This record gives sequence, structure tokens and C-alpha cells, in this order.
Amino acid sequence: MRYFLIAILVLSVSFTACKKDKDTPPPVENKPTLTLGFSVDNQALEFDKIQYKNAAGNNYSVTKLLFYISAFEFEKKTGEKVLLDNVFLVDARDPQKISFTLPNLPFGDYKSVKFLIGLDSLHNIDNGLPNTLDNVNMAWPTMMGGGYHFMKLEGNFLADTTSYGYAMHLGKNKNRVPIEIIQNFSISNNSNQIKLKMNLNEWYQSPANYDFNIDGNYSMHDSTAMAKLVQNGMDVFTLN
Repeated sequence: MRYFLIAILVLSVSFTACKKDKDTPPPVENKPTLTLGFSVDNQALEFDKIQYKNAAGNNYSVTKLLFYISAFEFEKKTGEKVLLDNVFLVDARDPQKISFTLPNLPFGDYKSVKFLIGLDSLHNIDNGLPNTLDNVNMAWPTMMGGGYHFMKLEGNFLADTTSYGYAMHLGKNKNRVPIEIIQNFSISNNSNQIKLKMNLNEWYQSPANYDFNIDGNYSMHDSTAMAKLVQNGMDVFTLN
């Protein structure tokens, strides 16, 4: 009789534990995504076509757009700040490299987001990032300070009727571009995607027009040109 009661007790405990496990919902896995889109004013970005015009009147195309985004700071409506140390290399031509997971961003109501186009000084050194082919191809020459290109924006433009190449490259710590977007948004089970859109024409306007014919069509060796791009670039992104 004693052993019979013990057996019943063990079965009862086992049944209760199984029932509890079955009735307890699994934890929600929170993996918001950050997705980037690209336009030129109200036109969707298409590559390799000279069909866009900037504020200076340059008719231009885009053949390449690569840049790093990093040092994210999300601020909740409560004032709590969430810092993420992710570094993402965006390639606007590659659908696999315009969407990224933010696994450490909690659910909640937010009022702003900050980040860098570029890298902080800890990462912006030779071999400061993993030795992948993508990162190697973004290296900034050691003789020019080392680290990485923050951005490569390249294409062609027309001067009179002749087509010339341009390359708007940014590098060196002083030329990272700080972005701050003040706008309410929420992260939840039903809304877990953050969409950012870059308007490429903003690189060439406000506070100062950038003209390929005057300011130069290659910025890498020109600190004045890079400084102008940095100032213009602070509002290239909007939150959709």
C-alpha cells in the first residue's frame, strides 16, 4: 500500500509538471528589423541611369552606394535610452544588405533614434572590423589615416553633353555623419519593423548646394568637399 501511494504521488507530480509546461506559452522572441529604402526626392532609386538632378542642376546617375551605419541610440518616451553596438554595412544594390536584425531592441514606445553614418573611433582603425571581403573593400588607405570608408556614393554626371564620373567618398573620424530623427514609433509583436529612407539629393543641398563642377567630382582627397557632404548629410534619412 505504501509503494502504491508513492507511485500515485509521483504520477500526480509528473502530470502537473507536464500540464504546466503545456499551458505556459513560449516566450516571445523579439527580433525587430531595420530596413532601408532609397529615393531621389520623389523618385525611387534606379541604378545606372542619368535621370536625376540635384539642387545645383547636375544631371547624374548612381552606380554604387555603400555605407556603414552604427552606434545606435533609441530613446523611449519614458526617457530610457537603449544603446546598440551593431555595425551594419549597407549596399543599396543588394537586397540582402538593406535589412538587418536588431535583436537587443526591446518592445516599447520610442520618441527618437540616433546613429552614425560611419564608425566610431574604436572601430575606425586598420583591422578594426572583422576581416571580411566587404570590410576589406571599404578600407581607407593607411597613408591617408587608415580605418574605413564611411560611404562610397558613385556614378556619372553630365557637364554640357559629356558624361564624367563622380565618387563621393567619406572617411576619417571627423567626417562621420551624425543622424538624429525625432519621431514617435513603437516596437511590438504587431509592429516590429523600422523603415528608414535615404533621399540621395539631400547630400547635395541644405545647408549648402554641392556642385560637381565647382566643389569637385571626387571628394576623397578634398577635406572641404567631405566637410560639405557631412553637413548636408545630417538629414538624408527619414523614418517611415
